[in-house]
Amino acid sequence: ITRGKFLPDGRFASGSADGSIKVWDLSGSATTGSGKEQFVGEITAIAIQPDGRRAFSTGGGGPIRAWDLVKQREVFSLEGKYRAVLSPSGRLLVGIQRFYAMTANPPTHLGVWDTSTGMLITHLTHANSVTQIAITPDDRTVVTLCLDKKLRAWDAHSGAMRWEREADALSRLTLTLDGKGVLVGSEIKEMTLMDV
Repeated sequence: ITRGKFLPDGRFASGSADGSIKVWDLSGSATTGSGKEQFVGEITAIAIQPDGRRAFSTGGGGPIRAWDLVKQREVFSLEGKYRAVLSPSGRLLVGIQRFYAMTANPPTHLGVWDTSTGMLITHLTHANSVTQIAITPDDRTVVTLCLDKKLRAWDAHSGAMRWEREADALSRLTLTLDGKGVLVGSEIKEMTLMDV
């Protein structure tokens, strides 16, 4: 098992090095399985919607895949070698495209998708590598931090940038529970609370 997440009902979803994904009950028995033929390589990340109905996985440099855990089938896949960040509501998925360029700071292209349909909502393009992403609970704003030492807030539906502020490239960010503020911690042992 390389990755795993608990479902709201207490079951456990696991991803394995053989490319399979399974859901386990508390007795340790596998209750559902995707079948490894659906994957290319090791599962490196799993995200679960709050209602436990869908899982999203990445692995082996392949696409993001959406799985219906009730019907035990793949719903859609997003091509382009992305890794995924699921919004707290489970309604939005932000995909970060991986680049293997011979440059120190390759650009990063982010896609925002509707998790119910797999349809692309908008793109968020950055000139430098994106190191962190956070999505507000109301699904209206995506906050990103880049190696260019810029903290940016984006409209999750139009792709418009709402604001840009200075931040340490190695900072850590987290949103407040109501999504109205972002707390940024820096290497110099300082924390700053900003309005989103």
